[in-house]
Amino acid sequence: MPSLRRRDGWFSIGDLDVTTTVFVVMLSVGSMILYAADRVWLLKFILAGPLARRGDIWRLVTWPLVTTPDSLWVIFSLVFFWIVGHQFEELVGRKPYTVMLIVVTVVPSALVCAYRGTADTTAAAGLSALNFALLSVLALYDPTRRFMFGIPAWVIALVFGFIDVLRLVGDRLWGTLTLEALVTLAMVFWVHSLGHLHEAVPWMPRIPLDNVLAANRSVTPRLGRGRWDEPAIVSSRDRQELDALLDKINVHGMASLSDAERDRLRELGKRFGD
Repeated sequence: MPSLRRRDGWFSIGDLDVTTTVFVVMLSVGSMILYAADRVWLLKFILAGPLARRGDIWRLVTWPLVTTPDSLWVIFSLVFFWIVGHQFEELVGRKPYTVMLIVVTVVPSALVCAYRGTADTTAAAGLSALNFALLSVLALYDPTRRFMFGIPAWVIALVFGFIDVLRLVGDRLWGTLTLEALVTLAMVFWVHSLGHLHEAVPWMPRIPLDNVLAANRSVTPRLGRGRWDEPAIVSSRDRQELDALLDKINVHGMASLSDAERDRLRELGKRFGD
């Protein structure tokens, strides 16, 4: 269930802390209401490659927020973004997460729409591309993490990706396929640059964004926990790394740790709530 506990939000509405994830979900729900009022007007905010090339540049930003009530899948999509989005927002920090969503939305869509060959076959709306990117990063971060029916994250990411590729290839939406691939790649690159996914993508270059954006990786809630809560993003590798650092302290003392190891110990301690 979506968590009701207090979070580090931008502002509050009653007992609800409005984080970036909450704000995106609220706008998505609002777009469904707008669809009922005037669906033609709502179409002005989807990503349509030819229209973006002709000057509708706001479409490069607004397309993930356009959600239409066309099936029950919409509910799953919003709930998934609420749960996993909050976990990533707490993992990398509120500001880095917000900048990440903007960058992985605008840059890939601008690149795809800049070339006419892909722009003409680009149409996108809703959270599906961001959700798949989040799922892919989570599968890289902790591939054995269990989801529905105990299925590992890497299997779910592989199945969802395969089905999506078949759909887009069948519809000959090469631009949309390129867009989703670029969104996923951009998010993996961003999270890796924030200091994660070291073992999953060791070949990927890294920009030290954690220093630029002053990323806060603490997953400890600001005001405590509420009735429901979802587990923080913690992998078995993190636990093994923490155990190894603690063993080193037990044998050689705290002074034996390097500055990098001390920083890593503090990070893991916050992540596990120790």
